[in-house]
Amino acid sequence: EKGEEGFAEKPKYEARVHLRQYPGGQAEWDSVYDALEAARAALSEMLAAAKGRLDAAQARYDAVKGARQGEDSALGGCLVLVDLAGADYDSRDVGAGGHTLQQRKESADINKSLLALKECFRSLARAPGSKPRPPFRDSKLTRILEDALAPAARSHRTNRESVSVMLVNVSPASNLERMTTNALRYGQLFAAGRKGGGGAAAA
Repeated sequence: EKGEEGFAEKPKYEARVHLRQYPGGQAEWDSVYDALEAARAALSEMLAAAKGRLDAAQARYDAVKGARQGEDSALGGCLVLVDLAGADYDSRDVGAGGHTLQQRKESADINKSLLALKECFRSLARAPGSKPRPPFRDSKLTRILEDALAPAARSHRTNRESVSVMLVNVSPASNLERMTTNALRYGQLFAAGRKGGGGAAAA
């Protein structure tokens, strides 16, 4: 028979069953009823402890929420300065008078990062054949610049309003014509991204 709290009333008859917990023998009951009562009491204690932790977490959440919704506010922002340095043209061999293996590896990493950045520019400018979402995860450089270059709609993160500026350094020297042309193309892609991306300017 069940009382108001489930097992408040003992049954009219009960079998004599000895229950023990091993090892240690910390729990011992003379009947199934006593075992169920002990289990119910332990469960009640667990639920009470869990409710206490939940109430504490709710109180912390309310405090944080109240702080964020307070009347006092402050302006904040982030300034990121990146020197792209240009492509690393390395035609020298490894050995005497040339680059070491470590230097060659660094050159390859530089060019890889610049290529990833170019693909991001092409995607933001919606150039033909470009990826629909800028591949910001392809290099550490593009991961750093993601918040500055991409709006929330085309980024993996929720970005706030941002403004980006690129300074393109060119040379009138004829022997640097190829490098100058590539630099200007980077600037054009960056400026074209203003329509598909956030605020941007190239100079």
